[in-house]
Amino acid sequence: MKAQGLEECYKSFPYHRDVYALCKTLLSRQHDHLLRQFFEVFDVGRKAEAPRLGYQLQQLMTCAFYSVTRTRSGTCIPSYSPEGLLDIVELNLERLGHNAKNYWQNLPWTIIHFYRETIGPGGFPGDIGGFYDQVPVWRGDLDEGKALAKQL
Repeated sequence: MKAQGLEECYKSFPYHRDVYALCKTLLSRQHDHLLRQFFEVFDVGRKAEAPRLGYQLQQLMTCAFYSVTRTRSGTCIPSYSPEGLLDIVELNLERLGHNAKNYWQNLPWTIIHFYRETIGPGGFPGDIGGFYDQVPVWRGDLDEGKALAKQL
């Protein structure tokens, strides 16, 4: 811990607060690529020969990435651009409509790549169950259906 510069974070319980604060500080620094900070945190756990510590740090980094401050109380989503920089995408809450309440619980617990380019501010289904309920049932040749699904 000392060699990795984390000894101050683990002096007293609840130590997660200090680790979370450290993660927020790491994310606030400018880097050549948004994911650089995540790689550095991964290296801390590896160098300390403590995979559980590395996992904990990665999870707390993800929490810091999706903090209330960074997401502006859930009205935007942090992502990274094709250039590897932070991209804060304002969500189209009007387009999400009543599904907005389900939006965050359906996001993957990972850093979303190129959100603006691939999904867009209002293109993510807020209620994945409702989305699947509305998908038409395929009635036809199974091989044709598989070929069609591969094109989607």
